[in-house]
Amino acid sequence: MMLRTLFASTVFALLATTSGAETTFTVANTFQDSKLTENAEISTTAFDAEIYANRVANVGAGVELPDFVNFYSIDVSEDLATLTMTVSELAQPFNNPMPAGRFDRYYFTFTGAVPTAASIDAEASNPELAQGASVAVTTAGRLVVEFAEGADFTAGNKLVVTLQ
Repeated sequence: MMLRTLFASTVFALLATTSGAETTFTVANTFQDSKLTENAEISTTAFDAEIYANRVANVGAGVELPDFVNFYSIDVSEDLATLTMTVSELAQPFNNPMPAGRFDRYYFTFTGAVPTAASIDAEASNPELAQGASVAVTTAGRLVVEFAEGADFTAGNKLVVTLQ
């Protein structure tokens, strides 16, 4: 009986610690172009290490990364239900909309509570941006958002990803 009580207390303590842990995410950006990078996917830190540096943020009530890489405001809802990427007023795309053969990818890695599935919410997103976007979970806690041909980077356009 004493062993069972000790075990139950230990499990409860572990659950309380896990549920109280902060959820964080890291985001990294890559770029691929048939001409500019000869189809190689490269980290955008090669263009400017300071502007394009990977960023870490705690999931909370506000926008976690305003003007990330001078292109998007990134917000993960506090309940980890959505990830929203809104094109910033600072955005200056090479071409708009995104031409064929060019890809802009954002790799998100979550710690703490982690998404295991993701899909684009077409009703909450601007169709001009969503038409060239895709999202995939590569492993538990890691997902990639890709923008490709047709994505319209007009300031204010947003992509909303439903997380599960």
